[in-house]
Amino acid sequence: MIVNDQHQQPDKRSLLDENDTDSVMSKQSTVEDGLPVYAPVDPNSEMKGKETPAPQSNRGRKIKRAIKFCLCALLAYHLYHFVHHRFDGPPRFGFWHGNDHDEMTDSKDVTDEWVNGRYNFAHMDYNLATAEDTNVDIWTMDEVFPVPPDHPDMPHPPEMPDNPDMPPMPPHSPHMPDEPDHPAPPRHPSPPHHPPPPRHHPPPHPPHHHVTVECLSTEGESTALTMQLPFTPSDDGYLPAGAVVDLGNAGLDWTEPVSFNLSTSLRRLVVASHGPVAGSVHLHTDSSLSDTVTYNVTVSDPSVVKICKLLHEDVFFGVAVVAPHERVHPVPRAKIDVWFPSEADINAFTSHTGVFHHDVDDLSGVQFGKFQLGASNAALHVDTVNAKVAVLKTVNAAIDVGTVSGKLVVLTTNNGRITGVVPNATAVIAATKNAPITLNATVWSTADGETSVPESYHAVGCHQHKEEKANTWASWFTREARRERRARRKARKAVRKAGKHWHGHGHGHAAVAEDEEPHDPHGPHGPHHKGDGKGVLVATSTNGHIDVHAWLKSNTTGVFSVVAKSSNTQVEVGVLDQPVNSTLSLTATSTNGRIGVGLHPAFEGEFIARTTNGKSELIETPNVNDPAGLHRVRHITVSRFANILTGSAFWGEKKKRGSAVLSTTNAGVQLAI
Repeated sequence: MIVNDQHQQPDKRSLLDENDTDSVMSKQSTVEDGLPVYAPVDPNSEMKGKETPAPQSNRGRKIKRAIKFCLCALLAYHLYHFVHHRFDGPPRFGFWHGNDHDEMTDSKDVTDEWVNGRYNFAHMDYNLATAEDTNVDIWTMDEVFPVPPDHPDMPHPPEMPDNPDMPPMPPHSPHMPDEPDHPAPPRHPSPPHHPPPPRHHPPPHPPHHHVTVECLSTEGESTALTMQLPFTPSDDGYLPAGAVVDLGNAGLDWTEPVSFNLSTSLRRLVVASHGPVAGSVHLHTDSSLSDTVTYNVTVSDPSVVKICKLLHEDVFFGVAVVAPHERVHPVPRAKIDVWFPSEADINAFTSHTGVFHHDVDDLSGVQFGKFQLGASNAALHVDTVNAKVAVLKTVNAAIDVGTVSGKLVVLTTNNGRITGVVPNATAVIAATKNAPITLNATVWSTADGETSVPESYHAVGCHQHKEEKANTWASWFTREARRERRARRKARKAVRKAGKHWHGHGHGHAAVAEDEEPHDPHGPHGPHHKGDGKGVLVATSTNGHIDVHAWLKSNTTGVFSVVAKSSNTQVEVGVLDQPVNSTLSLTATSTNGRIGVGLHPAFEGEFIARTTNGKSELIETPNVNDPAGLHRVRHITVSRFANILTGSAFWGEKKKRGSAVLSTTNAGVQLAI
């Protein structure tokens, strides 16, 4: 009876307390101790233990969620770029032509070689079409594959007779009834056919740029034909890029020189070449001339190279040498000598040639409005030139400048060094690739110095507490990164402005109308109208050493910008003179190359020098006198964080008048104040 009660009464304890069963049973009465005791057992306990899985850790679930989130983000990124990057047409040369949304489409005018700082591939197609003497877009026209003709000795195949083993058709084959005619369903009128709009091929040049070219024949007669300038350079398919052409004149049977006289009052004087012809252009001065400019042209083969006069509305304004697009060996040569008066005012002079070496003598007595030299695969050597705008451009050759003065001086090349002295300029821009730059420039500014550093920017000074240093450093690094990006954008913008001025007013329209007014680069439409009076010095290269020395001048306080940028080599910048209370923004960047910058004692502002896997150094010049003569005390605060060095320099009270940013990788940085 007691046993039955034990079986019928449910156990109020948990099944997990099975280990305590013995201790509980030991507390029962003595009568029950003598009877067999059966502990209640749940029959489903073993099955529950097998079916319940082991609980998964929170760490595993978090990892899975992170992986899913990354995959979704990657998919959304690719989907966004697939939707928003639309192509306007078939790619040419493996490049895409952009879209209207990104404002990177090719220019409708094929003469614009550069559009918003980017290369215009329609200009490349136009040059190739010109080289092939065709007006068809060779990249989009349909290809016609000719069918090979029949061989004349091949006989025609014989006619095969009917198979004799094939039985004839039975005469009484069952007649198949014709299928009943079903009325045709009513046809809906087709929509009217709209032919595709005709492709608009804009003229290569505006109508007012048409130039009449009169070429002199071997008999002395002149043949008039209409051409369009600028001429295609002689590297348009005949001479490959980077070709080394021997310009030696020894052993050549030169013809007698042909002379032309032009007035110094013309709007523009032009020297041009067209076709595969190489040679030299030499600019001299002659004291016997007063108001005329003399051209002397000689060629090596008059039957191939023609000497031509450039006319616009019956006004003779330039000379060109023209050769047909044919392979001729050796390459025909031409020598062009231009004689200027010792003292004269020339509105504009342009040389738009191919493989023509340029030599410019001392033209210090001649004042040019515009002075432009353009060549390819040939060096440019200039002794002395004074111009409001001076632009020297070549490819795969060096630019050697004695002294060039002007409001705007642009020196650009590829795979060639740039060396020169600019004693007086408002903006100086030198750009090359795979070659060094050595430049000494005096830059003038007519603007008043202003605070260029944001008020929200505070460098970590030595006088701050540790807590303030930590908080300021955490927020300062992001601001300084934005500051450096802004400085780089300013440098790229300055280079694009110079390139736009060159391609839009010099290189792209070498021969403009005789009655066209010269363009003032500092007017309301000039490349520097947004920063009138600001002195700019830009030197950019790749894989080339940069060595720049700057003298900053101003009749007021002055605002200046100095940018030096290269890669895989060192950059050295020295500011040897600076006005008192002026504003200087200096940026020197490189990769895998050392940076050394020396600032003038008049510099006041913030500075930062940072690198990776290198050392940042600050050199302070002791016992520096106040450049203003006010006996102020020089204050320099410095903070160091690993490979980053920050601080500020000022006289007397702290002022934020400028900034200096030095950045490189895998090399050292040295700043001297």
